[in-house]
Amino acid sequence: MIKRYMTERYRVPFLYTGMLLLLLLVGFGQGWSVSLSILNLCLISAIMAIGVNIQWGYAGLFNVGVMGFAALGGLASVIVSMPAVNEARVAGGSGVLIGLLILVVTVFVSVLGWKKLKKHKVAAYWFVFTTGLVGYCFGRIFFVPAVNAIEAVNPLSIRLSWWLWFAYTFCLASRRAFSSRCIICNW
Repeated sequence: MIKRYMTERYRVPFLYTGMLLLLLLVGFGQGWSVSLSILNLCLISAIMAIGVNIQWGYAGLFNVGVMGFAALGGLASVIVSMPAVNEARVAGGSGVLIGLLILVVTVFVSVLGWKKLKKHKVAAYWFVFTTGLVGYCFGRIFFVPAVNAIEAVNPLSIRLSWWLWFAYTFCLASRRAFSSRCIICNW
C-alpha cells in the first residue's frame, strides 16, 4: 500500500520533469522558438482537453462544434503570432491557391448542376459525382506538387520533432497499456 502511494505521489512531478527535459532537448537541438511553439501547442491542447472533459463529463454531451471553434481560435492565434515563411510561399503558394480555386469552382459547378437537374435525381447524382471526381483529379495536379515544394523548404527539423514525439508517446503508451516498464527508456 505504501509503495503504491509513493509511486502515485511522484508520478505527476516525474512526468512534468520528463516533459521539461524533452522541451530542453528540443530547445538546445533545434532552437528555443521551436521549443516554445511546442509548449504553446501543448498548453492550447491541454485547455481544449479540459473543455471537452468538462462538457462531456458534466453534461454528457459530445459537442464537436465548441472544440472545433476553439481549435480555429488556436489556429488563428498561431497564424497571427508566427511570422510568415517566405521561402515556403514562393516555393508552392501559387499552386496551393490554384488548387483552392479549382475546389471552389468544383463546388460551385456541382451546386449549380444539382439545382438545374433537381427533377432527375439519378442524373443529378451522377453529375455531382463526376464533377467532384474531375475537380479532385484536376486539383491534385496543382496542389500535390505545391505541398511537396512547401514541405521541402526545411524538412530536417520537422522529422526530428516527429521522432522525439513518437519516442515520448510510445513510452507513455507502453506504460499505460501494459502497466510495465517502457522498452526504450526502462521507465
